[in-house]
Amino acid sequence: MFLAGRATEWRRVKRGLGMTGLLLGLGVPGLSAEAPPKPFARVPLGQLGFPGYPVSLLHAGASMATVHALDGKHVLFTYSLRSLVPRLPGDDANDTDRQVEAVLLEVPSGKVLARAKWYLHDHGRYLWSVGRGVFVLRMGSELSVIAPLQGLAAGTDAFRRYALPHRPGTPVLVNGSPDGKVVTVELESELPRAAGDDESGERRRKHYTLEFYRLKNGDRPETPIAISGAGAVGSPLLLRLAMDGDGYLWAEDGNKGKWTVSFNEFGGKEQQIAPVLSSCNPRLNLLSRSQFLVETCRGSDQQPVLAAFGFDGHENWEEPFGEALQPPTLAVAPEAGRFAMSRLVASSNGAPVSSLGNDDPLSQEVRVYQTESGDMLLKVQCSPAVRTAENFDLSPDGKTLAVLAPETVDLYRLPELSARDRKDLAEVQAITPPVGDGPVALAHITRPIDAPGSVGGGDAVRSADEEPAAVAAGPDTSANPGADGGAGSTPAAAKPAAVEAGKTAAVAGDEHAGDERSSAGSRKPPTLMKPGETPEFKGQKGSPN
Repeated sequence: MFLAGRATEWRRVKRGLGMTGLLLGLGVPGLSAEAPPKPFARVPLGQLGFPGYPVSLLHAGASMATVHALDGKHVLFTYSLRSLVPRLPGDDANDTDRQVEAVLLEVPSGKVLARAKWYLHDHGRYLWSVGRGVFVLRMGSELSVIAPLQGLAAGTDAFRRYALPHRPGTPVLVNGSPDGKVVTVELESELPRAAGDDESGERRRKHYTLEFYRLKNGDRPETPIAISGAGAVGSPLLLRLAMDGDGYLWAEDGNKGKWTVSFNEFGGKEQQIAPVLSSCNPRLNLLSRSQFLVETCRGSDQQPVLAAFGFDGHENWEEPFGEALQPPTLAVAPEAGRFAMSRLVASSNGAPVSSLGNDDPLSQEVRVYQTESGDMLLKVQCSPAVRTAENFDLSPDGKTLAVLAPETVDLYRLPELSARDRKDLAEVQAITPPVGDGPVALAHITRPIDAPGSVGGGDAVRSADEEPAAVAAGPDTSANPGADGGAGSTPAAAKPAAVEAGKTAAVAGDEHAGDERSSAGSRKPPTLMKPGETPEFKGQKGSPN
């Protein structure tokens, strides 16, 4: 695999980066960067009332502003207002309330097409793009869905909110699949205090519930989005599964750092794709319905390598990535076979990222790649650097990159697809898995654990002032559709073993489960076992023992 990887890397150097560009990407000193690219349009933000980034909140990693390129002609821009915040009746005194304004802009003219003002209760992340112009908005513990362009085209309120009911818990992470068909919401809750926990609650255990939803186009102009529940599982870990509307990627640890990556259809079929060598748990990112990006380590977590694969098992290219503050943030354009990637690094040379504090200077770089060839199409330095990386986006057609500057939204034009790019896209589509629309079942990586109190059941949480019951029937918040057990159970046909009623299916491994290693230096297999528990599925494939 390494010989193939090096051959494709050399092909990519000749066609795209060039040797100087590659060395710069590796952080080789003594080489000056090329002239920065110029945007084809700049939308001024001063006229909108954007106050800029408060330095203290910027360094703390607060979510202060977002930019999203919707279709190359429209941009969604949101920002935190600096104004008096009215106190609402019954509001928690511990909330750090604020108001955020959302603006739908026409580009490059900068014309304001629609506005909305949202009342938020903290400074955490509040907006996620989940594909096809659809967004999930968080207001405290309440979630809703908006589709500005669809609402604008239908002649209704562009920022009309549709409730997204969910189980009890605090939403902490939302992920949309590259095909825009599946949305995953991860909710955090606390388990009851166990024996040995201190009175202050500092050692209280966390539990996470993953809710899955399917999104489709609505059947009426006034209801552009149809939302339906597709199941739920519980986990003691915060997860970030790489999934689309048909299945999910999974990396299973073998021997001596050799991992097997597979695509697991929700119906239960498993397709082994490729072996991956990594000394740490590889991070998987779907770039399209048949391509994915892997972040691996070669001997050290501070020496990551990015590699792009197709579902045919072919490694297209790989690139050493250098030490970064956090994993890269991606924006994908599957129909163009492109993705944009942001990373944060130390501004001062020689300072290890792992030693940085909140006030240390950072640098942020955004690159746009052609997925199949690995050609780097654009590289932009962002100022200021934003820890949440919500200050850039790639349009769905892959032709426009939007970057938030201190006083403008800068728009960069990307080259048209070449004849080779179009041929590559046709070849990629030929290895695309079949389309499915059934319930989300994680059969390859689930097993039963004790029910987490009220997390697996109870009434759904939803906003009282949003459109009722989402757009369609609303999610099934009691159990997976077609399940035969209690809350959170998986469909019987997809279970690796019987899931008893009253138990919750839990993911049996995680790409973010830490880096616990044995004395021999190899990574211990991930496990959900509590102290004193014994394996229930010992000897089965995917079992941690």
